[in-house]
Amino acid sequence: MNNHCTLKEAISPWLKTTFPDLKKHLDKGTILNLKNGAILITPGEHSNDLYFVVSGSLKVSLVHYDGQEKIISIIGAGGLVYEGLISSVTISSVLVTAMEKCCVVKFSEEQLETILNQDKNAALDVVHYMHLRYKMLLALHQGLLFCNPAQRLCRLFCVFSNTSAEQMDGKLSIHLELTQKQLGELLGLSRVTVANILKDMRQNKIIEIKNKSYIFSEEICSYCQNN
Repeated sequence: MNNHCTLKEAISPWLKTTFPDLKKHLDKGTILNLKNGAILITPGEHSNDLYFVVSGSLKVSLVHYDGQEKIISIIGAGGLVYEGLISSVTISSVLVTAMEKCCVVKFSEEQLETILNQDKNAALDVVHYMHLRYKMLLALHQGLLFCNPAQRLCRLFCVFSNTSAEQMDGKLSIHLELTQKQLGELLGLSRVTVANILKDMRQNKIIEIKNKSYIFSEEICSYCQNN
């Protein structure tokens, strides 16, 4: 198993894939403006609606019966959230909340069914989305099975660099509104482990952290391959 990564090969297509054909039908849905922390979907509720993220970011979490919450993915602009299945009573298994101010377009089951019946390519977008969910789960499991903690963190930075990085003096800068605890949840690590990896990266001048911006270059991949 090759665990090597480059900044040009993010491990998950989840955050960088768009759904252009479904996007053409946004005028047929209902616009929802969400405040930071607003709940979009609650575990256990019937949810056959589809949501298209226009701006902002949503976090998708699993919730344990004792109240513990663990982030499993982050959905940015252009992404979809869909826990349902047309013509079926579907119960959500996740908690979806806004990480910042968000604008989403909601398609009811009836609206979605009409669109998919009329537009084959939009239907393929939804099929693509379902496939990506499967790929995302495999990627998460692969990281847990085959990658050490430093490699997992590197792979996550690679994902974000493909979607939200800014060029800065030959390096990449990504701004993350995530705490070290939340980063750990995405990677199956403790907050202390994430903090120790970032500390070692800073000491080895692999990464700079300014406020909530992480600045790094291709050297981060060599570091992770050797740890």
